[in-house]
Amino acid sequence: ITGDDYTIADMMIWPWYGALAHDDLYKNAGEFLNVKEYPNLIAWADRVGNRPAVRRAQTIVYKPIK
Repeated sequence: ITGDDYTIADMMIWPWYGALAHDDLYKNAGEFLNVKEYPNLIAWADRVGNRPAVRRAQTIVYKPIK
């Protein structure tokens, strides 16, 4: 999250922070969190969210393990 490389930290943080910052989990979560005050975090969330592997992963239909 703080470097140029995509790391396990990015993989772990992005699903909840990126979704909150972009209002994908809760309506107006980004406003509540005042994300516009943190343009570098929004830029990071956008970069990670636009990675091809991340985009593919978002299309997966999750099924329970039997």
